[in-house]
Amino acid sequence: MINWGETTDKEEREAIQLKINELSLKASDYAIPNELTRIINGMGGDELNAFTGYEYICYLNTFPSTEMEKWLEVYSHRFENPVFRLFQSELETIYEEKNRKADNMGSAFLESLMKEMYKGTPYGDRTILGTAEDLKNPSLSKMRTYYETYYVPNNMALILTGDFDAESTKPLIKNKFGTWAAKELPKPQEIKTKPYKGRVQVNKRLLPIKVGILGYHTVPIGHPDELTLSICHRLLSNYSSTGLLDELVNDNKLMSADADCMDFEEVGGDFIVIVPKIMGQSLKKAEKTGENGHHKKEHQTNN
Repeated sequence: MINWGETTDKEEREAIQLKINELSLKASDYAIPNELTRIINGMGGDELNAFTGYEYICYLNTFPSTEMEKWLEVYSHRFENPVFRLFQSELETIYEEKNRKADNMGSAFLESLMKEMYKGTPYGDRTILGTAEDLKNPSLSKMRTYYETYYVPNNMALILTGDFDAESTKPLIKNKFGTWAAKELPKPQEIKTKPYKGRVQVNKRLLPIKVGILGYHTVPIGHPDELTLSICHRLLSNYSSTGLLDELVNDNKLMSADADCMDFEEVGGDFIVIVPKIMGQSLKKAEKTGENGHHKKEHQTNN
């Protein structure tokens, strides 16, 4: 009997991996590759996909409204009674994605930013895909436990959009998903960022050009100040290129500049991105240019 939990023992890890491969091969005899895709395509559906964020996992596809009952039947079985087949092949897919991100300078830059900005929280200490070490030692039992804990109706939302009759659809949803029992969810983890004590500067070589980011802890999604901060972003930079930072770029005082946010349910952060000109401008000078441009405009407005 093999323990499917975590282990740091090299021989035990190899035994686990061999067992996973063995079970995956056996399961493939009973699994039809891309079976769900074929079912969805068979009813006229398309764009079957899924993606994961820091706070959610989303599954989606399109389908004709005339196939509403059939689609609800398929999805109720998909999430209420899943069968985890082809585990090894899916793990290899995640490995490929992890490798692509490792070779992508932008991804490395974002991971470094998250780590420094939200240090001491799951947002900064963990990546969505996990570490390479995590992928070397997968746990089927933990995956099942995660599913049984969080894939419950009181922790999920069914979102339907398009040309269909909502009133006639509601009874169908109740019929297909009504037997799915709610469960008590774990107590939410309290997540807080540590306040900065003055300016904290981090220097790293991640990109072929110089890029400076000024990051500030702000407020999470839903906070009363969220709208005010959003307006401030647009005053600094916007799609019409009329913001204070946009003007510095338009006047050729900076190569690029932008203001944005990265807000979550538990924490929030605002960012000012500054790219100095290739020749003759350091990050320090570019930051000073941004500050001077803002203060000059503020003075003109007050007058």
